[in-house]
Amino acid sequence: MYRSQLTGLRGWAFLQVFLSHASCLVASPFLVPGDSGVMLFFMLSGFLMGNLYLPTPFTVTNVRAYCSARVARVFPLYIFVVSLSFAACKANVAKCCQYAAPPCSIAKFLQAVTFYEIRTLPLWTIPVEVQFYAVLIALWYFCNAFPRSMPWLMFLYAAGCWGFWLYVLSGNLTNFNPALSAFLNFRSLSGTHPLFMFGAVAGFTMSRTQIGIPTYVLTSMSFVLCGMQLNYFLWPLRWAMDIQLHKPFLIAQYLDPVNMTMCAGILLCAALSSAPSSFLNNAYLQWLGEISYGAYIFHIPVIRTIDRLWPTEPPDILWWLGNESRQDAVDTALLLSSALSVTVSLAITVLIAHVSFHWVEKPCSRTIRNDWYKTPSNESGPSLL
Repeated sequence: MYRSQLTGLRGWAFLQVFLSHASCLVASPFLVPGDSGVMLFFMLSGFLMGNLYLPTPFTVTNVRAYCSARVARVFPLYIFVVSLSFAACKANVAKCCQYAAPPCSIAKFLQAVTFYEIRTLPLWTIPVEVQFYAVLIALWYFCNAFPRSMPWLMFLYAAGCWGFWLYVLSGNLTNFNPALSAFLNFRSLSGTHPLFMFGAVAGFTMSRTQIGIPTYVLTSMSFVLCGMQLNYFLWPLRWAMDIQLHKPFLIAQYLDPVNMTMCAGILLCAALSSAPSSFLNNAYLQWLGEISYGAYIFHIPVIRTIDRLWPTEPPDILWWLGNESRQDAVDTALLLSSALSVTVSLAITVLIAHVSFHWVEKPCSRTIRNDWYKTPSNESGPSLL
């Protein structure tokens, strides 16, 4: 199932992540945390995998096509960027253009390229997604072998992941088996896979069920939910409502039921709607969605570079909230300069991503698919069940 709104939704998710990380360039507290954008990326990825693959037969040919498609889409650019970041760190060059906390040691580099873990913004999400791709193969098998039990199996898996994650964050993992901890990145896996699983369940369900909801209702709901999502994360509003981002912040955002509900609602509205007039079908969001992978990977070095060349000092959030004359105290010139620096950062990011998409990602993807997956179109392949 192809929905152009889903491409626009990727562009919307990227904009949230970008604005979050661009807060260092803006002399204003009015920027949203990017975690809601990351949650949308996770749910959308799970939805597409669940909709495209889980309903199909679990055969050698289909699994090989799935693996080649995922490798072709994710691996080349990620491996290139991680390797370049590692080399730059070792050579001690271009510090202003590097990621924060790049993989400078051999151990960290190996963890990154084997998709175990990387603690670099925003690259940490890529190994998490690849781990979900591996889990999906097992889900795919069970989906074909036990189709009636599949929703329950997915639910139990997601519930188990979240329960374990809360157990970890509560500080009860001090005596956890270090060998098992080294085998899997439990913090990332258990904290994010429920989001993937929601998307996979929704995608799998929609592939087998026709849901009749008027298009204008879905279009209106998606627009309203996106607006609510931005307003919900305005820092002054959260502070005034006493729902500020308490530590550990992951609980306040990734497990925030309001945030999860809005992300899930936006995804479902975009997936169910076929209206060409939906704001997610906007040409600019469509373009951003198409190049979102490269934009997501490259935006941090661009922002760090602009921040070095174009430094600004945002006012402290507590001062802003407690100062009655705050609206007049913020320098207008500083705000304009900050807004311009964000605009320049976004323009450079999307330009690099556009070039990367057409000259790196697409050629590499085409080469990998052609070399790896050469099965004749009339061959279905032996069943793995």
